[in-house]
Amino acid sequence: MDFKPEPLDPIGILISAFALSSVGGLAALLRSNKKLTMRVVVSAVLYSGIMGLVMALISYRYFGIANPYFLLGVCGLAGIGGTTVIDFMLQLLKSGGISIHLYPKSDSADKES
Repeated sequence: MDFKPEPLDPIGILISAFALSSVGGLAALLRSNKKLTMRVVVSAVLYSGIMGLVMALISYRYFGIANPYFLLGVCGLAGIGGTTVIDFMLQLLKSGGISIHLYPKSDSADKES
């Protein structure tokens, strides 16, 4: 008797991707030792879930049909990394962002070279 798993439907895969990445985002939030408020928890879960869902939508045609478990694993990792990216962006905004200054080359620099 040969066991063959039943193929997963696309909606089930997308819901699973959202759920796995949401749990990954919540785990990353809990690991960060931040003060937990309802707003922080909901935003981390939704942000990570949406990031995993976007990853699933982008790569479903290439990975989801042939290997849905790989796709779900990637989405779970995207959920964990999603909170890290948003924390980095918030830190940049709080510190004033990144500034790049471009100055024209001075004549004294030309003479020294």
